[in-house]
Amino acid sequence: MQNHLPGVPGGSKLRIHCRKYSNFIKMKSANPKLAERTGTIIEFDNNLRRRFGSPVCGVDEAGRGPLAGPVVAAAVIFGDDVYIEGVFDSKQVPKKRREELYEEILHFALSYGIGIVDNFDIDSMNILNATKEAMNIAVSRLNESPAIIIADGNFYTHPRVMV
Repeated sequence: MQNHLPGVPGGSKLRIHCRKYSNFIKMKSANPKLAERTGTIIEFDNNLRRRFGSPVCGVDEAGRGPLAGPVVAAAVIFGDDVYIEGVFDSKQVPKKRREELYEEILHFALSYGIGIVDNFDIDSMNILNATKEAMNIAVSRLNESPAIIIADGNFYTHPRVMV
């Protein structure tokens, strides 16, 4: 099912790949590897929900590699029955599709937060601690508290939520 999003910037041109999980089983994707990867992510998320409850929050960063500029993190909570095909490591997603995913994520997210730590703070606290701080800021800006956080990497901890 592909829809257009009226009222969302770029929505008339935006192809949405958001389906309920039950429809995913019947989906015939143009990219079977992408569908398989998305199915694995859905299964993983659903196992976490059964173990820890909802909502499940995903948090990731961008900007750790460059020598200058900020580190930015985003935290997102989707409904239990929503997935967006192609959401995984942004470095593996073509730029045009990343821009489309941005609009889709904002539209379908129950809650999201953005954290930014600038280059001056990075210089004073180092890139690893700045990344953790950006992730904490992003999580703190969510409208609701997650039951569990899925974070990219094994270095992130949160003071109140299991990661």
